[in-house]
Amino acid sequence: MKMKKWLSFLLALTMLLCLCACGDDSKKEETKTSKTTITTKSDDKNQPIIDDKFNGEDLNINTELPTPRIVNIALFGLDERGETDETLTANGKSKTYHSDAVMILTIDRRDSSNPKIKLSSIARDTLVYVEGYNSKNSMTKLTYAFQYGYNKARSEDQERRYTQEDYKNAGAKAAVKALNYNFHMNITNYAYLGFMEFADIIDYIGGVTINVQQRELNEMNKHIRSANVECALEVKELSQAGEQVLNGGQALAYCRIRKIDSDLKRTQRCRDVLTAAYNKVKTIPINKLPELVSQLLSICHTNLTKEELLEIGTWAVINSPEILNYTLPDKSVQADWIWAGVHPDYNWVWIYDLDYASALLIDFIYDKNTAADLPKPTMPNEPMITAAPRTSSTTIATN
Repeated sequence: MKMKKWLSFLLALTMLLCLCACGDDSKKEETKTSKTTITTKSDDKNQPIIDDKFNGEDLNINTELPTPRIVNIALFGLDERGETDETLTANGKSKTYHSDAVMILTIDRRDSSNPKIKLSSIARDTLVYVEGYNSKNSMTKLTYAFQYGYNKARSEDQERRYTQEDYKNAGAKAAVKALNYNFHMNITNYAYLGFMEFADIIDYIGGVTINVQQRELNEMNKHIRSANVECALEVKELSQAGEQVLNGGQALAYCRIRKIDSDLKRTQRCRDVLTAAYNKVKTIPINKLPELVSQLLSICHTNLTKEELLEIGTWAVINSPEILNYTLPDKSVQADWIWAGVHPDYNWVWIYDLDYASALLIDFIYDKNTAADLPKPTMPNEPMITAAPRTSSTTIATN
């Protein structure tokens, strides 16, 4: 099987983890000829209303980060419930493109004797700066950055010359830009996957075995009922707790459980589903893998070029890299620097020092210790939002 397909397979399965894991819960646009070029519905393809050039200045890239042999890819799990943008659902809700999961996939090839793939999850409800967002100080939740980019592109396309895929690519660009700006990153690659695509993958591999706890049962069935109404599904509710095989719709509902504990716990459930999916794929007969890969490729949206996929895929297959995980906010460092609760301007939100969080994230990705040299921040019980746009996204380096 071609290495490109193996890497796309890896990326798609990784997105199972991202899909509903909100904040600790996971492809790219550029000037090369690939999926990133905006297509039009007419013959005039040289007048894009959406600037899709992924260059350093446009994406707020931290140019002080080392780049040789390490690649960061933004992964977004999209909540695409609803109908089309021209219609409303039965309950009056239009289609949304919130990134319910945000993750950075790092391909670390610096040490040939210790290859790594790192998965960094960032809470979707983290309060961040999104340039141009229509709110006080342009502050909003990270989950809305993708939707903002989508809406902006669509509103500018009065003649409707572009496709839904084009608008979503613009959404990915806005979300990547927000990640770079707020977390001092250097991302130019992205991938995204929707709720129903998640369920389709699980169904295609024959479901996943999960041990559903008694305390999770009622909440999981609530999500099943909600999805059946909002997405016109016919997913069967569970009759009992315990270890059992979940189909795609049931696995999606399991991943979305949150109210009985926390968003961070929801991430662990998504990790459990991903692990179960990996284990299930290992049992699939070799003659079915090409069909499985074709299915994954058809729903995996990325701006990585064919050559880039081939290069990274070859490395991944040959080296069997170690997989490491990290989550922001990181309560293990110091809990009192994080505020979580209902804010009058933003509803439920995570608020924490983004510069300090950026240092922690960069330390994980680049194996540094920059956060140790920074004063540990503290957060008042009810923080006031006075953040202004940063003058630079390059204040944290790893030289």
